[in-house]
Amino acid sequence: MNLAYRLYLGARNNARHAFSPEDIAAVETILGEHFLGWTSARAVGRWRDQNEETLIITVTSRGLRPADDPAPACLARCARRLKDLLGQESVMIEEGGATRFF
Repeated sequence: MNLAYRLYLGARNNARHAFSPEDIAAVETILGEHFLGWTSARAVGRWRDQNEETLIITVTSRGLRPADDPAPACLARCARRLKDLLGQESVMIEEGGATRFF
């Protein structure tokens, strides 16, 4: 069964609370090391009374790179790397339902 997951990733805590082109490129590099593909959408998140640009990244267990760990372990490792990259306190992972591909 294929499952969908979403990562909620806040921008670096700088004056603009927004992603730089370099940060986006680094995020995509990390995602590409773990997943064959993903979908990302920009949103506005709020944490501790501050708005920040947020990426909502959707991946599926079908999209894992063949040599990688099972989805939960892979997602946790990827989230830790993204958290460290952007100096965030945390990255939220939402575990979704079953997906079907046609």
